[in-house]
Parts: sequence; structure tokens; C-alpha cells
Amino acid sequence: MLSQCLRSVLQCTLENHFEGLVLQPMPEGAHEEVNDGVGTAVNSS
Repeated sequence: MLSQCLRSVLQCTLENHFEGLVLQPMPEGAHEEVNDGVGTAVNSS
């Protein structure tokens, strides 16, 4: 139960962090690379 709570907090934090990044100018394709990295990190933990 606790791990599910921590997982949602982590996911929410990551989503907020990347929403902030989207507001900044980024090179084409950079956002996709960032998302792939997050997916890999989340799946491996």
C-alpha cells in the first residue's frame, strides 16, 4: 500500500517536472527522448 502511494507521488512529481520542461523551448524530438528515459527508469524500479 505504501509503495503504491510513493509510486503515485513520484509519477505526479515527474509529470509536473516535465510539464515545466515543455514550457521551455526544446529542440525537435528532445521531449520524446526525455519520455523514453522516464519510462525506462520507472519500469526498472
